[in-house]
Amino acid sequence: MPRILIADDADIGRSILKTLLKKDFEILEARNGLEVVRLLQSEGDSIDCLVLDLMMPVMDGHKVLAYMRDNDLLVRIPTLVLSAISDPAGISGCLEAGATDVIEKPYEPRVLLAKIHAAIRRLAAVRASAEADAAAPEDGDLYEAILDALPEAVFLEDPVTRLVSYANAAFRAFPGMPADPVGHPHADLLPPAEAAAVTAATDDLLHHHIQRPVAINGPDGNHYTVLFNALLDDTGAISHIIGAISRDFS
Repeated sequence: MPRILIADDADIGRSILKTLLKKDFEILEARNGLEVVRLLQSEGDSIDCLVLDLMMPVMDGHKVLAYMRDNDLLVRIPTLVLSAISDPAGISGCLEAGATDVIEKPYEPRVLLAKIHAAIRRLAAVRASAEADAAAPEDGDLYEAILDALPEAVFLEDPVTRLVSYANAAFRAFPGMPADPVGHPHADLLPPAEAAAVTAATDDLLHHHIQRPVAINGPDGNHYTVLFNALLDDTGAISHIIGAISRDFS
């Protein structure tokens, strides 16, 4: 059950709110702004909404809003301000301070209840969207996850330095490969004859965009085929070379 904090210095005001809200919410009470702040400090992570009377002793609603704004609480606790004064400047001031809504007294109970539920639903939707965004992989992470799932050895290479900038799991497991091939030029990862053939193929790709497969002998004695392709940036220039190594079973 959602938890709601009601703050009103008048006993009758809190009693009316409790009667209205007790069916749908677990209720916390505060009689002044200082009690609100203390409850926010101790229970803030579990408070789903605050109904805040504006005129209270010790610390009024304006100061509570300022405290919540300074401590980033307004972004995660919907705050509906109750005010007996119909003052456009005061209402706009509360909204500018971060209040979710300002409701004039005397309020219509059904309208207040509907606004509380709507505010909580909106915050839940924002939280769900943020969690989904956080859980979704970045484009680069997704690309690497796809490459890691490929059974053949795949690597990305900088076209200028010829350094391996990414290697998938199968490439790292390639026989004779260093434990961490990233940062090595491909010439360091292959026997000299094979490295020379691979370099010639990448040169063809860089200068003529020719995709030429290369047959190499692996350090395990098996025969492999290396095929290169180009990854282009927004300008059409080659940003990386992608290589795939597959075993030749013929």
